[in-house]
Amino acid sequence: SATARKTTTANIARRVAQLATQGDSDPALHVRDITHTSSRGLLELVAPDGQSQAQEWEKNPPPGHLLVWDEIGSILGKPGDTKGADWTGQTRSTIMQFTGGRHGGIQLGSAQRPAGRCAVSVLGTMTRAELEQRVTHGLITDGFMGRMLLVPYGARSRYLAVPEKMSGNQLAARDRVVRRIQRIIESEPFGEAFDHFTRDAIDLRRTWYEERTRRLDEDARGGEDLATAMQAAH
Repeated sequence: SATARKTTTANIARRVAQLATQGDSDPALHVRDITHTSSRGLLELVAPDGQSQAQEWEKNPPPGHLLVWDEIGSILGKPGDTKGADWTGQTRSTIMQFTGGRHGGIQLGSAQRPAGRCAVSVLGTMTRAELEQRVTHGLITDGFMGRMLLVPYGARSRYLAVPEKMSGNQLAARDRVVRRIQRIIESEPFGEAFDHFTRDAIDLRRTWYEERTRRLDEDARGGEDLATAMQAAH
């Protein structure tokens, strides 16, 4: 906090996504800022308005949504909680549905929404200290954290009163990323995502799911403290 510029980084990512769809009357990607909401509020953002739209999204890709959630640690519950309170548990369950490409819709109340397909990504920020406090073995094994890619701040900590301006080279690099995203958005669906992984990405995924997760499970069954087990896995 105050040293890694996590919110600044999220703002840059938000801007990249916005630039990639700039000028589209019906953008294929919608960027939403989230701070505090319920499972119903999330569903209202991504669910179709009616049955005809739901059927259309079954035949053609639904619009994409990027949910930018600064300080996302709130939905992980209180430090030490396994399942969290009712609100946090329902919110996590809804996000887990989204990452599977489908949602259950809204069946109660006047503003009902049919179930259907969705395309949702979440960009969240939190401090490493908060992550280590809140993430318990239950959050790992229930599948929620398995849907997240954790990107730690790797540089040295610095206290900056005012964020530095992007250099010309950095702006050029950002524009290259924007153009690449634009090509993806404008292209036809390219099939199975795993077929497009690089060899490094495949190796990293196998390392986590086949080695580190097994080690964490074995340590948990043996009664080892989770913090110690996670540090060893790291």
